[in-house]
Amino acid sequence: MILSPIFFLHGFLGDFNELDSLFKQLPYNVIGLNWMRFVDTKTMYNLADIAKDICAYIRVLGYSSVMVYGYSMGGRLAMQCACEDPDLVKVLYLESAHFGYDNDIQKNKLYQEFISRMKMFNNLSFEQFLGDWYNQDLFKLTKKYLCSSDIKKKLRLDYVKVRELMTNLHVSKQPYFVTLLGALEVPIYYVAGELDTKYSNHAIEVSKIITNFNYTIVSNADHNVHVSNAGGLKKVFLSGF
Repeated sequence: MILSPIFFLHGFLGDFNELDSLFKQLPYNVIGLNWMRFVDTKTMYNLADIAKDICAYIRVLGYSSVMVYGYSMGGRLAMQCACEDPDLVKVLYLESAHFGYDNDIQKNKLYQEFISRMKMFNNLSFEQFLGDWYNQDLFKLTKKYLCSSDIKKKLRLDYVKVRELMTNLHVSKQPYFVTLLGALEVPIYYVAGELDTKYSNHAIEVSKIITNFNYTIVSNADHNVHVSNAGGLKKVFLSGF
C-alpha cells in the first residue's frame, strides 16, 4: 500500500532527489522539491517567504493534505510550512533540524559569531569552502560517502547564492518553533544521528516540551542521517518510528 505523498525538502547544499534510492525500498511516495528555485531571482527573503511559495506550489500540484520531510535547513523550512498552512501539512518528518531559540540575547550572540565566520568564508574559494564545511564534526561520517562527482555537483551551485542563503536563513532569524508547533499539534517524527550530539540532545530537550513529538536517535550516524546511515533510517521508517 502506497501512503499519501511525502514532500522532501533538501538541506543546505543538498539535492531534491537524494532520498530517491532509499525510499524506492519503502512504501512511501516521496516527491523531492527543489525549493531553491523560489529564491533564484531574489536576494532578500526569509524562511516564511520560501515556505509560502512551497505550500502554494504543492497546492497548485493538486494536493490538499501532505506529509513533509525536511533535512537540516529543509527541516526548518518544513516547520515553517506547517505554520504557514497547517491544513496542508498533516505530518512532519524532521532530520537534524533546529527548532530555534526563544532568547533574543542568545540569537544575537549566535548571529554575531556567524558574521565573523562569514568574513572568513568570503575569502575562500567555493572549493575551499566545501572542504571546510564537510570537515566539521557534524559530517565526520558523511564526508566519507561523498565522492568526487558529489563535490562537482555541489560546485555547480552559485557560491554567492550559497552565502546569501546562509545569511538570510540563519537559525537566529527563524521563529521559535517549539511554541508554534506545540500549539498546532501536528505530529512530528524526528531523527538525529548518535554522533551528532548537538542535535540528538536538542531532540531530547524538545521532547520534554512538545507532546506531539516523537524522536529516534540513529546509531552510527552523524548530522546527515540519510547519507551516513541510510540503512538505519530505513529501519526507522519500517518500524513506524
